[in-house]
Amino acid sequence: MQNDESRILNIKTFGCFEVTYNGKFVVRRDDRNSKLSQLFSYFVYRRGQMIPQSELIANLLQNDDNAPNILKNLVYRLRKLLAGVGVSDDAILYKVGCYGLSETMPCACDFDEFTALADSLEAKNVPFEQQRDDFLQIIEIYAGDFLQGSCSEAWALSAALRYQQMFEQCVLTVAAAAQHADAYTEILDGLRKASALYVYNENIAAAYITALFETKNSAEALRQYEKLAASLLNDLGVEPCEAVKQVYRRILVGDDSAVESVSALRDAIVEDEAF
Repeated sequence: MQNDESRILNIKTFGCFEVTYNGKFVVRRDDRNSKLSQLFSYFVYRRGQMIPQSELIANLLQNDDNAPNILKNLVYRLRKLLAGVGVSDDAILYKVGCYGLSETMPCACDFDEFTALADSLEAKNVPFEQQRDDFLQIIEIYAGDFLQGSCSEAWALSAALRYQQMFEQCVLTVAAAAQHADAYTEILDGLRKASALYVYNENIAAAYITALFETKNSAEALRQYEKLAASLLNDLGVEPCEAVKQVYRRILVGDDSAVESVSALRDAIVEDEAF
């Protein structure tokens, strides 16, 4: 008898689009920019909702003259693909010009888990230990941008930006909590991974560099600052923002007491970006 867990669509959307069911691949992460995988990812993102044919065409097939027939063919192929691994035909629904992924289809999707963890981390009066654990789980889940390399349509890019902003906020929140708890060492590796994901993100870089300095890793903090400054100058033609430069100057001075809290640093960066 098969385990119920094998009858779940396991879906990864961060850093790729990959779907497995019953131990078999439905979509592999290498199936990039396939219209079939893009349609499936849209169904996943909007699962439980019936999506008008016109919306699907506008988001996925806007440049195709024969879009309605192409869409019908894609839905047929998707149902056949799912049936090939044992998924019921009624997983993909059709009703009065609308399609959708049935809400009764069991799914384990990484963006659901990410969102729940982010909400938990950002909740009020949460102890640092829970925030730390939520953050470390987020780092394991968030392997890159939403549908990275798999879909370049406007809807996917908009969703990717929203998740990226949520991820950044989680990083800054846990960094501020770690400073308050004097527990930077417990999240240092997570901050390193977050910084590596977004090499031009000055907010995340500042949090990581500050954590390195606070944990007596001044040499590595300087190296990370110089790496950030070089990337910004060589690739984007800009210098680090003033808030990040302040972290750099404090590292050079070597005065622990002069380091601002990450919360204050975050506010300074937000104000700097406003101008």
